Amino acid sequence: MTARYRNPPLLEAACEFGFRPADPWDDSVRDRFHDRIRERYPSRGQSVRQNFEATPLADERGIGQTMNLSATEISVFADADRRTFVQLAPETLTVNVTTPYPSWDGVRPRIEEALDALTNAIRIDALTSARLIYIDRFVLPSNAPIDQYFTFRPHLAPAFPWLAADFYLGLHATDPDGSAYTIELRSEQHGQGDTDQYLMRSEYAAETEQSAKAGLAWIEGAHERVNELFEACITDDMRDLFGREDPA
Repeated sequence: MTARYRNPPLLEAACEFGFRPADPWDDSVRDRFHDRIRERYPSRGQSVRQNFEATPLADERGIGQTMNLSATEISVFADADRRTFVQLAPETLTVNVTTPYPSWDGVRPRIEEALDALTNAIRIDALTSARLIYIDRFVLPSNAPIDQYFTFRPHLAPAFPWLAADFYLGLHATDPDGSAYTIELRSEQHGQGDTDQYLMRSEYAAETEQSAKAGLAWIEGAHERVNELFEACITDDMRDLFGREDPA
């Protein structure tokens, strides 16, 4: 059962699908997509992602590489509060939800709605990837012992002065089904002011082809797995800071 908190530390949750279109891509796809979600996401804008690709090159001068630069236009659709965003690019669909987090029961329908809008705007051969990302900020009392709140943390020898430490800690591993998870924890503010702050990024990803229906089922399981990993990284003292709610 997923733990519920009155004051969750979440800054942002993101669900991203890679997909392979079966039909040619043009601007009418973005228009049809927006028509399906306009009621929830009336605002429309765009951003540009720069792509860099290095190509090995061998000639009479030796071995080197050439750099290829391209740009991908991303349509960005926002709700009235500008707290939920849907981003659409030729091979990527992303749903971003920012604080205050509405709970997974509030996020899941937004993911379903966006994926349904995509499959109605253009035929796709398959989803090529799926990933679920959470970014959390932890605000603790200044100079609090980190092991009081985190089980996932640096383990330092006594010779290292912890109160002066800034750190980055990362873990990447793979589950038996091939899905990969990444957990990153870093200090954001330490030994300054009344609080210490830490950022954690948790990602669960699958790089396999699947149908849209299977992709939604995978995301549901990914949510459970990310929550399991999150709970394994913190202590009861941290949970008390969030305000645990008893199951109904």
